[in-house]
Amino acid sequence: MTFDPSTLLDVSHLVTFVGGAMVGAAGQYLGDRFTDSRRAKEQASEIKKSFKRLQEQMPDLLQEMKADLQTAGSSMIREFVLLPNARVTFNHSKPRFQYFAEVHPHLQTQVDLMRDAGFVDELDSAKVPMYRMREHLVEELIKT
Repeated sequence: MTFDPSTLLDVSHLVTFVGGAMVGAAGQYLGDRFTDSRRAKEQASEIKKSFKRLQEQMPDLLQEMKADLQTAGSSMIREFVLLPNARVTFNHSKPRFQYFAEVHPHLQTQVDLMRDAGFVDELDSAKVPMYRMREHLVEELIKT
């Protein structure tokens, strides 16, 4: 069988080629969407499991954090500082929650566990331990 160059521009060949490319692109798009959806569900499941473990380890601290977030005018505050007791004052440049080691005996360790689990970020502060809650922590606190 010999090759006929005129068949390259034959409409049936072009339709087959373009149609195949479209089906391939659509399949790739749908596959990516399915994979993204599956990953998001797995991530949400892992967040729930990690949060449940934290609830078992530090119920009082998480309950206080939840109460702080639900206080009128505090729903947008995400940063907090760790202080030894309520007698220590901390001047804020913006609103922050304060948690005290005398109330939560293992406060620094508890916050370290939250940081390691990806629920808080440590802020650069030379004087006072300061942290920012991530949104998935806020969502889990509000849901419970």
